[in-house]
Amino acid sequence: MAEIFSEEVLKLGGLVVEEQSYPEDANDFRPQILHLMGKSAEREKVDYRLKGEEELLDDLFLPDLPEYPATTFDALFLPDYADRIGLIAPQLAFYGVQDLPLLGINGWNSPDLLRMAGRYVEGAVFVDGFFLDSPYPFVKEFIDLYVETYGEEPSILEAQAFDSANILFRQLSNPEVTDRSRLRNAIAELQNYPGVTGATSFDFTGEADKVLFQLQIDNGTIRQIN
Repeated sequence: MAEIFSEEVLKLGGLVVEEQSYPEDANDFRPQILHLMGKSAEREKVDYRLKGEEELLDDLFLPDLPEYPATTFDALFLPDYADRIGLIAPQLAFYGVQDLPLLGINGWNSPDLLRMAGRYVEGAVFVDGFFLDSPYPFVKEFIDLYVETYGEEPSILEAQAFDSANILFRQLSNPEVTDRSRLRNAIAELQNYPGVTGATSFDFTGEADKVLFQLQIDNGTIRQIN
């Protein structure tokens, strides 16, 4: 995810100025956060026993400076899941990384994010391939029918299966599609199919090209913004 994000930023004329990684079992992100801010994770140690009385008095009248420097980047991309973001986001605020956009992946789309990170992710933006609370009428209709039939809400897997089946039914209903080859070509030429997992097209290699759901934390709620 980080590599794909960096590639797209560069394509759009932006610049990734810094990257930091951490172990999978990490729960203390202080070193990575301070490195992002251009500050060593090791605090400067001052031996006050080496200072004279006049120097110590002078220190009392020095202006108060922020403990941590201001950030020099415009946004921070965190490609991880909600439980880990719940640990990272509060630490970012503690060390002064705040008032700038946090960007995420589909792993953020979870009630756990709001429960664990709360106000520390307010305004954050991320994407997903399916959104249960989408205002799109056809998404609501699909969810209502699924709940009525199975007694539970669908996940992205059921939504993808629904779209895949409907794409096949749509192409097979075309009288010109009479064999496998023509079916394959018809699917390959599909453009912006209005599915519950986003408008779907296919590129020349056969990969699905979708319009993702853009989501944002707004007043403690995940909302769709596109």
